[in-house]
Amino acid sequence: MDVELFPAAPYDATTWSCDNGGILLLDQSAIDNFSWESADDFEMSWGIEVISAGMHNISNAIAGDWYVLAGLECRETADDDWTFFGGTYIGDTAEPMQITLVDNQTFADTITIHMDVVEWDYGPTFICGNGDEIPFDWVNDGYEDCSDGSDEQQYDADGDRINWFDCHDGSEVWIDQVNDGTEDCPDGEDEGNDYDDGPPSPEELLYMFDADGDGSLSLDELVNGINAKNNESGEPPMSEEEENHLENGFNMADADANGLLDIDELQDLIDMWEDEGGDPDFTYGDATLDATTYVMSPDYDATTMMCEGGVGLVTAADFAMWTVLQDDPFDYLTWGTAHFTSGNVVDSSAPEGEYIVFAGLECMDSSGVHWMFAGYDMSADGTPTMHTFTNGSTTTVGINLFNMDDNGGGGDEDYFDCESDDSITITFVEVTDATGTLTFTEVCTLSESDSDHVRLMIDEAGDNDGNVSATELAAFMATMLDSEPPEDCIEDDGTPCEEDEGVFEFDGVEIDAMNDAPTETISGVLEGGVITMTSTDVITLVLDPAVDTHTLTYQSTDADGGDEECSGSLSIDSASPWSTTNVTFNPSDDWDVEHLADGTWLVSNMDSDGDGVCNSEPTDVEIVWTRPASEPEPVIDTTPVCDIYYHVGGAVLTAGSTWSVQLQGAVS
Repeated sequence: MDVELFPAAPYDATTWSCDNGGILLLDQSAIDNFSWESADDFEMSWGIEVISAGMHNISNAIAGDWYVLAGLECRETADDDWTFFGGTYIGDTAEPMQITLVDNQTFADTITIHMDVVEWDYGPTFICGNGDEIPFDWVNDGYEDCSDGSDEQQYDADGDRINWFDCHDGSEVWIDQVNDGTEDCPDGEDEGNDYDDGPPSPEELLYMFDADGDGSLSLDELVNGINAKNNESGEPPMSEEEENHLENGFNMADADANGLLDIDELQDLIDMWEDEGGDPDFTYGDATLDATTYVMSPDYDATTMMCEGGVGLVTAADFAMWTVLQDDPFDYLTWGTAHFTSGNVVDSSAPEGEYIVFAGLECMDSSGVHWMFAGYDMSADGTPTMHTFTNGSTTTVGINLFNMDDNGGGGDEDYFDCESDDSITITFVEVTDATGTLTFTEVCTLSESDSDHVRLMIDEAGDNDGNVSATELAAFMATMLDSEPPEDCIEDDGTPCEEDEGVFEFDGVEIDAMNDAPTETISGVLEGGVITMTSTDVITLVLDPAVDTHTLTYQSTDADGGDEECSGSLSIDSASPWSTTNVTFNPSDDWDVEHLADGTWLVSNMDSDGDGVCNSEPTDVEIVWTRPASEPEPVIDTTPVCDIYYHVGGAVLTAGSTWSVQLQGAVS
């Protein structure tokens, strides 16, 4: 179908630009309940992201009978304020017009949508007697806005007042007491006060929720009380995620662990509510963030998914709090900027300071399934990386976003899987009598589908023209393969991390084999085939020429007993005159060690208890290389062999003549 969007004034195509928007398909039941105010939470049948007005040629819409809607955020050049435009296809009528889409056919007419400025107010509302809602400040203003007149004081034949307003605690006040400047309800809700200026006090919580009157609140009393308030205001009950969040905060505030919060512990809970996410009003500065996001999931498809999200900065303390409570990360951001697809975003309004860079995309695919992709910039071992932001300077960051399996829509894979030929090789080579090398080589070959997704990801981060250039590949490698050491590792409680790397030793001397910056290569990207990623780490060794045995050992400091996927193969080899004579991996039940005919050793990870997972890190390893003992060259007394030359002079040779001389009976 061809859809043309026409935003109304004050939009001007010559001076305005647009960004976040979409074209939606809704069925009959959905259109009856749709409002732009709740569009972010609305379950649409199909949608696609658009970022401009004008003509849009759409080829991946779904068949069926649909109403077509469009929304678009636009702003005048150099203006920071965005204006939202929304509209519905009405055809030649004054009402929304339904169209029929058929697979492999283009809808005959151009779908023209005239979009008006959409304005809404999220303030309190008043529910009329017939169920209609009006702004709360329209109540008792002298005009009957409800069709039944319930927003204004009504009287019976005797002049007595007959309609009232229900307070939160169940008491009632007359309608002519609403919006009169005096708080007649205990909580002041007759004047539109609905805790918009912050959470209730401990006394108010006890007044509202203390069902048994014991002067303290249980978790059940809090949950039941909040759900009752939600029901009164027409809101749904708390979700399981919200209840889990409340329970976490309850347990943290319950200092004496008796399952009840007294008035002091309630104050701690309220303080936690106020502090946990910080002020949603961001802090701004003149530092520049240059961030590139990469969605590390084959489930992500920028061509068919409509997404919204952002990149933000969070302090180490707020990050530690979020890892404990695991609620909406947006509440913890000091600053953020919008981001609607994987790729690059640059914003020069970031504040100065030390921050972790966080990013997320909430997406919906063409079938209506919702996905959540999120992540933060981290070091090679998964710990968050702290970045310093300075006014006038640019901080460049690459962030991998993983599938969070949001709302049951996601898959099981967080990253691209290597195929069966994933392998690691350890090779020992003597370079000179006094030096040698120990080389760790890891090879990962992606599937065809994952290879195609990586190419798409690299192109989207570049010019998004459908082809990967050498320049785009170089930029991808520069960002993706930045494995700085975890100097600023932060634990959940905000304290520095303890080292948990295993220890490698060569002939009893510790080496830093697995923490060096390895040489990374990638092949197959430009060629169009499967992609192979190779990591090579070469360690230079000092050897004792008189020693004929060398030993490499590994001791784990964090082996967890096994709850991960079984790893690929590991081969161990050496170059002549050295040979690998012994290899030991423990626990031996989890590792199969085989000495092959060509002299190499093959180590395989095993699922010893049949539970489907492996102990993918050994507790300890020993690898021994030896060479034949050197022997002195033997001294042998032999008869010398001599060459004898005879020189004969005085003979003149001419062409065709012969000449001979007899020496000791032999003719030459």
